[in-house]
Amino acid sequence: MSRDRPHTPESIAYNIKWNKDNKEKRQTILLRNALKRYYNITLETFNKMFDNQKGCCAICGIHQLELKRRLCVDHCHTTGKIRGLLCDACNKGIGHLNDSTDRLQTAINYLNNDQSWSE
Repeated sequence: MSRDRPHTPESIAYNIKWNKDNKEKRQTILLRNALKRYYNITLETFNKMFDNQKGCCAICGIHQLELKRRLCVDHCHTTGKIRGLLCDACNKGIGHLNDSTDRLQTAINYLNNDQSWSE
């Protein structure tokens, strides 16, 4: 079916049934397409990275089985270079620090400072 034609009720019903009957296959297709679109890598490359990291986040080491979401593909926003797979928390953490090693070091220093604020 051409993409420029409107969907018929029959095709919509077929797609709904197929998606329901093929949840795992659909998730694989969606992942494969997203990896190619956003990171220009194949599912095979993702799986090799996953295996090399033993299914764990490259920063905190938590295993995929302990997470609600799939490991994220971490990449440099300037060069597009892929660095590894991270859990959502670590990916967001370095993202909120703008991938800045200086900011990260300042945060480490802050956390290591054992002084507490008081009035």
